[in-house]
Amino acid sequence: MRFLSPLPAFTSHPHRTDELLTAGIPKWRIYATDFDHPTRGVATRRPQDPTFRRLVEAVSLVLKPGQFFSRRTAMRLHGAPVRDDPSDHTVDVGTITPGRAPRRPQVAGHRLRPGALLDLPVAPFWLPSPEESWCLLAAVASRAELLAAGDFLVSGPSRWDRPLSTIAALTEASARFRHCAGAVLRREVLPLVRCGVESPAETALRLIIIDAGFAEPLIQCPVRVRGRVLHADLGYPRLRIAFEYEGAHHFGSNAVEQARRDIARVRAMEAARWKVLRVMAHDLSDPRAFLFELSQALVAAEATDPRLAE
Repeated sequence: MRFLSPLPAFTSHPHRTDELLTAGIPKWRIYATDFDHPTRGVATRRPQDPTFRRLVEAVSLVLKPGQFFSRRTAMRLHGAPVRDDPSDHTVDVGTITPGRAPRRPQVAGHRLRPGALLDLPVAPFWLPSPEESWCLLAAVASRAELLAAGDFLVSGPSRWDRPLSTIAALTEASARFRHCAGAVLRREVLPLVRCGVESPAETALRLIIIDAGFAEPLIQCPVRVRGRVLHADLGYPRLRIAFEYEGAHHFGSNAVEQARRDIARVRAMEAARWKVLRVMAHDLSDPRAFLFELSQALVAAEATDPRLAE
């Protein structure tokens, strides 16, 4: 039985196997049971961190000039809300034509025509700009996913953070990508991108309302109550209808305190003669009951004061 020899501290992170060999680590040691190989030519110590970032870090070590992180991988690296399947351990990598798309385990490669990217991404990040990453995402995204990512880029991770891009920048990048995959979807989604959106759920709710044939609600709708102004997630100011999405944080460890604040907030809006429609996650997957409630609220608002419907 061969005993495993100690290793230098730097091996706790992914490294190219040739770099480890150059550092004097025997080949047999790199392929021992306490090493893992997330992609060909890269080794890292076990226990292997199964996170997306660790896999990306490993793949970044074997990318070549002209290659770059793309599509969902690029958008996730920018922090955007895209589809996250825990069982999918694949990294999207693009290559500028006429280069060949990479072919290796856990890498989904594709080619992109020259001129779409203003600047070719380079090591160590290999990452296109936020707006170019959004354009690349259109080749694989759903309409709702692409819109949520666009809203995120122009709104920022939170209301206190600076946005990663602008609608003007998305428009300019989309023009450069007009002959690339996803052009039709980008043209459809771009006019719907809005600033000030605070969560992908709000994007999904807005899209449900629009697709059902109702007017687009206002984002961060101001509701004046008792000398101050609250902001509903969405709303129709003239009809005095507000939409509040109840996300997972409303049911967390501080659920009692959150519930108290939510109730006080809704009561204040209702006291100001607003109709508040509270929406939960299941309403996004099956919006029929919510849409019926919305249609009833619209009828009631118009019946109360026909001028509101003008």
